[in-house]
Amino acid sequence: MKLIGKQKQTNFGVIQKKLFFIDYNDSKVIDRLQNKIKENLIPSMTRRTNVKGEMTSWNCFVDDKDFLKVMEFINPYLFKFICDYKKQTDRVNLIDAWGNKLLKNDYIQKHDHMVGGWNGLSGNMYFSDKEPGTYFVSLKGGIKPKKGRIVIFDSTELHLVDVVKDKEPRYTLAFNMKYE
Repeated sequence: MKLIGKQKQTNFGVIQKKLFFIDYNDSKVIDRLQNKIKENLIPSMTRRTNVKGEMTSWNCFVDDKDFLKVMEFINPYLFKFICDYKKQTDRVNLIDAWGNKLLKNDYIQKHDHMVGGWNGLSGNMYFSDKEPGTYFVSLKGGIKPKKGRIVIFDSTELHLVDVVKDKEPRYTLAFNMKYE
């Protein structure tokens, strides 16, 4: 792992030029987002996608003021990552953002987020420190969950979440972005 910086107590880093992580520390925003996931789960989405658990709608958080605060926070790190490791860009659009809830024995199948052939990044925000984390196939390893941690990766990266063994639910917020 190559740590690319610390600024104002913000922990972030780049791993093998394939993904970056950043720790978001506003616990009020984090707690509100988790509660919004709980409130917006859609029974008809349960186990119908790669998420073998519960989900919100795909666009549940696209216009959410708390999630937009998170996106504003990561914006300078996001552009640095794209420009350093992908290509020069001056525009990134949030395409979709949804919440996941995994209970004991739920999991997320191996998949990528490649949609439509555009240049994209995807992300995941954790709401607790509880395992399992997200396993990335090309890295042959996973990202350790931490409350407020956000992981951004190329949308072509295959990833999965192993079976949840804990009785406590595992909440995450996933999203896709397009850059030009």
